[in-house]
Amino acid sequence: MKRHLIWVAICVCLVIVVPSGSFAQSSKGSIKFGTVLALTGTIAATGAETKRGMLTAVDEVNKGWGGVNGRPIEIVFEDDANVKTQATAVFRKLAEEKDILAITLSSTGCSMAMSPLCERYRIAGISPWSIGSWPGGFNDWTFRNTIPDTVMVPELLKAAKEKFGIKRAAMMFDYTDDWSVQGVPIFRDACKNAGIEIALPPQSYARGDTDYSAQLTKIKAANVDGIFMPAQVQEGSLIVSQSRKLGITARFLGTSGYISTQGLGQAGEAADGTLAMLAFHPGSKKAAWVNFHNRFKKLYPNEKVHSYCDVCGYDVVLLLADSAKRAKIVPPITPEKRKALRDALASTAGFEGATGVFNYKGSGDALSRPGVLVTFDAKSGDFKAVE
Repeated sequence: MKRHLIWVAICVCLVIVVPSGSFAQSSKGSIKFGTVLALTGTIAATGAETKRGMLTAVDEVNKGWGGVNGRPIEIVFEDDANVKTQATAVFRKLAEEKDILAITLSSTGCSMAMSPLCERYRIAGISPWSIGSWPGGFNDWTFRNTIPDTVMVPELLKAAKEKFGIKRAAMMFDYTDDWSVQGVPIFRDACKNAGIEIALPPQSYARGDTDYSAQLTKIKAANVDGIFMPAQVQEGSLIVSQSRKLGITARFLGTSGYISTQGLGQAGEAADGTLAMLAFHPGSKKAAWVNFHNRFKKLYPNEKVHSYCDVCGYDVVLLLADSAKRAKIVPPITPEKRKALRDALASTAGFEGATGVFNYKGSGDALSRPGVLVTFDAKSGDFKAVE
């Protein structure tokens, strides 16, 4: 009788243990998002900023949310070095991995190159970097969570005139960078609407140039009080430094790229007073921003929130995680689940991230959100909001 009871007890334990073991095995699968970033090359610094923001969001979701539908999230990073052919190659690699649910895209030029692949592979792509124009528009599978220059530049130039009395402006742009080139017509239209005179044709340069004396000499002769410059960190720092050595006192204006505490800091005192329109308020007391900033500083105590890249990188992962949660997605990933993620992202409403509240009505950009006007204070090495 005792022996019989022992065997009964063993069988009961087996009945309990086997399903428990199966559940534990299935719960190990993470929800994976692919990411294409410039982690090497001339704009690798901004790639590193975005990566930090993304990993801050992973920490937030996995520890603060308890994961997504009971599963942890994971980011698979690929480097495009800001080269279109490399971007499309690594995108295909990610899209062909069956366990990748969605992919984040990189710069404007590379994002536009990857956009047709989003549609071909039927996988959502969303860029936390691109702020330039998209000729031909977005397809049903491509999104952004940035605030584009078509919104930010007009706001910036209007404020530059109203608050700082800027009446004559010049522009320098990188003719090898899609985003920078697309800024030319946006700048022209914004100046016209703000009543700012464009003193001379926009001055061009190429990525990697180190001597800007020819362009800056023309700008100095034009006697402008504002210079709009959609540049990246390396070139922007040199342009600002060289302009001051030539005696140019005009205020520099921008929206991203060079507009980071890291980039501006390289120019030091020469960059003091640079005016910018950003997607985040560095001194905001809003709960979503404070939560991001506190978690970021805990993970990266020796780093600053350098630019919109840190914050938009954070928000893009939260948007994808929220969409996956609402769509009740768990592994294994199927084409139907990729479609469900796309549909959920396209219908996002009232989601609050560190850069504001997101509402999508289909693919493309979120509904318009206001930017934040800031100046760079060289002494503190940080941005200050302009009231």
